Amino acid sequence: MTITATKTISVAHSPDSDDAFMFYALATNKLETGDFEFTHVLKDIQTLNEEATRGTYDVTAISFHAYAYIAGLVVSMAILMYLTIAMLKPEKF
Repeated sequence: MTITATKTISVAHSPDSDDAFMFYALATNKLETGDFEFTHVLKDIQTLNEEATRGTYDVTAISFHAYAYIAGLVVSMAILMYLTIAMLKPEKF
C-alpha cells in the first residue's frame, strides 16, 4: 500500500477579470493536480502586494510596480543566506 501526502498550496489573487481568467481552470478543478490541493484567496492587489513582502501565501499575484520591490527582497535574502553559510562553513567557499 502506498501512502501519499497531499500538499496544500495557497494561491492568492485579485477578483479582477484578468486574474480570474488566469486561475479559472485551477479554481474550478479543471486541471489534474495529483497530490496537490489549492486554496484560493481573493484580495485587492494592494493587500496582495503587502502580503507578498511577508511571504503570507505560497503563490500570489502582485502588481507590476511591486515586482521590483519583491524581487529585490528575494535577492537580498539570498545574499544574506549565502553570507551566513560562508561565515559558518568557510571551508565550503
